[in-house]
Amino acid sequence: MLSLTWDFRTFHDAAQIREFLSACLHLADLNRLRLREETISLQQPFPDAAWIQTFFDFETKAGSCSGLVHLVPTPEGSWKAHSVFTNLESLRDLNVGNHSTNLGESIDLPPTVLIVGGAQSGLGLASHLQQLHVPTLVVEKTQRLGDKWRQRYESLCLHFPVDHDHLPRIPFPDTGPRYMSAAEFADWLEQYAASLNLNVWTSSTVSNATQRSDNSWDVTVEREDGFTRQLNVEHIVFATGIGDDQGSTPTYAGMDNFRGTILHSNAFRRTIAASPGQRRRVFIIGSGTSAHDIAADLYTNGADVTMFQRGPTYVMSQAAALKYILEGLYSKNGPPTDVADRLVASFPTVVATEIAQHQTLAIEEHDAELLTGLRSRGFRLSRGIKDTGYFLLGLEKLGGYYIDVGASQLIVDGHIKLKNNCEIDHFTQDGVKFCDGEELPADLVICATGCGDPKEIIRHVCGGDVADQCKPICGLNEEGEVRGCWGDLGISGLWYMTGTLALCRFHSKHVALQIKAMSLGVFGPRYSA
Repeated sequence: MLSLTWDFRTFHDAAQIREFLSACLHLADLNRLRLREETISLQQPFPDAAWIQTFFDFETKAGSCSGLVHLVPTPEGSWKAHSVFTNLESLRDLNVGNHSTNLGESIDLPPTVLIVGGAQSGLGLASHLQQLHVPTLVVEKTQRLGDKWRQRYESLCLHFPVDHDHLPRIPFPDTGPRYMSAAEFADWLEQYAASLNLNVWTSSTVSNATQRSDNSWDVTVEREDGFTRQLNVEHIVFATGIGDDQGSTPTYAGMDNFRGTILHSNAFRRTIAASPGQRRRVFIIGSGTSAHDIAADLYTNGADVTMFQRGPTYVMSQAAALKYILEGLYSKNGPPTDVADRLVASFPTVVATEIAQHQTLAIEEHDAELLTGLRSRGFRLSRGIKDTGYFLLGLEKLGGYYIDVGASQLIVDGHIKLKNNCEIDHFTQDGVKFCDGEELPADLVICATGCGDPKEIIRHVCGGDVADQCKPICGLNEEGEVRGCWGDLGISGLWYMTGTLALCRFHSKHVALQIKAMSLGVFGPRYSA
């Protein structure tokens, strides 16, 4: 990662590795290689899988790097590197500190970087750019930082513990909740930005951006008070989440004639379903995380809820996730978060797939009673893509799974009803009719059907030509690397920042280092073969 070439690359066989090193090793000028002997350890997470791992450090022309090697025994009795991971840690001869240039309302000191979006990915990146002394402005359209989280459904919470979800530089306090609600996390984002004195404009919208011949960007920022600011910046980073605000909503015949309310899960609030003196009939399309969370919330608050499952869903309990995925890594007895991040990143996707397959089998055995109960209700279960559970589903589909925090048992007990034996034929005035002739009455239909196209925000701000030139965003390429995020998007000075809290934390530094290297004139070529 950015150490031997300015890109995120994975090479899988000796010929590819040899070709890459022949082209790039002399350019990187690798030197001062040092093994961290204190980190050498034998790892055996499963009976049929074991390796020796150790960290090492080295220098390149650009800066200081770290690496991690996994050694496996060969039939001949020797040890061989099964995988080698390298990562750029810092740029050479660079003073890093807590320097902050507060831009305020001044236009005398324009930012070098403009970040669109003030949630976890935007603020995490801003914190690293601040350390690198890169003038940065975060533009957030809501009134307060964290409002994007406050405006989601009330029961939304982080399904992984805070050990997994720290932001860069400032970890969550030990005195706080282990599982944060959306409202608590929103408040933390405000505190985080204030503590670091990050430059943020709230109630502001980036309405237009055009690129000059020198590759800088002319940007129009519209304030809520009607004032418009014109800025010229070298980099625009879209940190607007996974997909667009509208979400991906399916279309069915008769929707226009439905007399109830249809909305995407992004727009759901409990008050929408409230109906004093009447039990609302709610039909939820989808069976991923949002569908389960909202269904449980509505049932608990007195609604008659039916979940429409369009395809198989991977389900694992929160307890199993803690035991088989996070324990000893992102946990109280785990290593420091930055070490855990590098341990996770050190496994190329092809190897991580094999590990996830082992974990999925162990989780399935742990959750046998729950899964049997779901099957008895007709819930269609999946082991995920290539039997990897939530791992590849999260990277490829950005959904299709649920970490159970209670909704699954409500399905088992029949409190949340289930429909999944045929497709929707059309909407009626008062409900939904299926291909088997059954009709379900409904007052409210919620489409918990995933994210929209992440390029839509780029299209809206920069225009269709720029959006069309951008590389695909999210999903995996043929090397197993995430497409379009944290690196080359195909347009100079344009970046896209997204992912889970852990991915945003880890890769925000990578984006900051690339931008700083460009400003210093030390950014080298990206290996393209």
